[in-house]
Amino acid sequence: TEAHPVLGTRVKQHVKEGGELVVFDPREVQIAEYATQYTQIKPGHDRAWVNGITRYIIENDLHDEAFVAERTTGFEEVKEAVREFTPERVEELTGATEAEIEAAAEAIAEADRTLFGWTLDITEQSRGTDNVTALANLAAVTGNLGKPGTGVSPFRGQNNVQGGGGDMGPLPDNFPGYQSLADEANRQKFEEAWDCEIDPERGYYTTEMFNAFADGDLHGMYCIGENPSLSEPGKDHSDTVLEEMEFLVVQDLFLNETAKYADVVLPACSFLEKEGTFTNTDRRVQKVNKVIDRKGDSKPDWVILQELANRMGREWEYEDTNEIMEEMRALTPIYGGITHERVEEEGGVQWPCYDLDHPGTPRLYADEFATDDGKANLLPVEYEPPMSQPSEDFPLTLTTGRVLYQYHTGTMTHPEEGIMEYNDRDFVEVNPETAAAYGIEDGDPVRLESDQGDIVVTAQVTERVGAETVFAPIHFAETAVNTLTDSERLDPEAKTPEFKVTAVRISPVEGRGATDPAVREPVSGDD
Repeated sequence: TEAHPVLGTRVKQHVKEGGELVVFDPREVQIAEYATQYTQIKPGHDRAWVNGITRYIIENDLHDEAFVAERTTGFEEVKEAVREFTPERVEELTGATEAEIEAAAEAIAEADRTLFGWTLDITEQSRGTDNVTALANLAAVTGNLGKPGTGVSPFRGQNNVQGGGGDMGPLPDNFPGYQSLADEANRQKFEEAWDCEIDPERGYYTTEMFNAFADGDLHGMYCIGENPSLSEPGKDHSDTVLEEMEFLVVQDLFLNETAKYADVVLPACSFLEKEGTFTNTDRRVQKVNKVIDRKGDSKPDWVILQELANRMGREWEYEDTNEIMEEMRALTPIYGGITHERVEEEGGVQWPCYDLDHPGTPRLYADEFATDDGKANLLPVEYEPPMSQPSEDFPLTLTTGRVLYQYHTGTMTHPEEGIMEYNDRDFVEVNPETAAAYGIEDGDPVRLESDQGDIVVTAQVTERVGAETVFAPIHFAETAVNTLTDSERLDPEAKTPEFKVTAVRISPVEGRGATDPAVREPVSGDD
């Protein structure tokens, strides 16, 4: 309802039509108001309540025995691993009561089909991979994979993240179409197509880049459509890296906070000024067509990259985005049957689509999984605490997120006066019990401090968060909530920062107006 309002509307309609909705969240977001069951949990322990539900389902013989036997491996290992997640242990870690765990388990077991969906809350943690694995285990043991109305569904963070952010190979260990860099045959195919040599060792994930610079292993950076000055954890650290970087290029639609550190800024077009494809969260590739003329000296991203490559000695000669898609088809099996002409005629095609005669794939894993044996290989998830934990000095847990009327770091929403009338600054939500303990009233300026830094924001006293939790949005440079987060605490597998779990303390600020929290100036157009 706040990060994905269109999808949120579909969920609300589902409930209105009689479907059940179970919500586990540290914050009583709007979608919780529509839930059949809402359980408020402590941030950072999601695998504990998920494993608690799985334990209940298995111990009460509510799992799908036929699906487990025919389509999975590793069930006995998972069964053994979830034994430790007793009701008492789960409530201690998460705050979810035995009755709430049982109710959720019974709802899943009794339903004809269940979809497990999440946004960034369970993944932007130092144990995010374990959280997702635990959910996948739960979906598998209840038979909720490969059938209509089922699945584990990460709701992607923004438009075309599925396509540009995943399918096209931007991650350092994959070629386009999730073809592994470590596979020699894959490397040889792309080396021949691109006339180059490709190192078999993967590169850095985003946050790793900033840490690599600090270690002297990275000297330059090229940012396309990203604003790491605000979006990276540990803002003081990321700003220092950006400022000291030997060479920094920013390619973007607007001048953002990162651009003030850039040696070169390359103006790119909006999606309205160019053509290509977007891939939806359900893997549907759709055509995007130009509807307005380009502004100023801006160019489509592919044109900028081609001109730069050719000035560096390459000979790229793409005439249009259709030629790029044709190369994609030739090198990327899951896109093999997808053309610009076809997606326009059919209104979209879902990958994998292996050739022009293939109809596309509306649903994954209907017959087999993308594993060597074709089965869902279940992996036991044991308990590991979050890397940032409350202490005597920092007794509260900060979790961050989005609000409906702002978007990401505000690059596109802050210039819009109508949006700013709804929400013009960051704030922190504080439970009434916590507020009373610290002498904080609604609307007071308060200082939030972690072991990384401090900011001043306005308090909103509300029962939306629990007594041990505070919540702050991520949208404003003036307060820069990521000043408080840490770039060293990363998920061991995905290298995702601990955005959603940060130990903090809170205190009222005397003699300072709530409208004057800034310790950093935002970038203006004149910069």
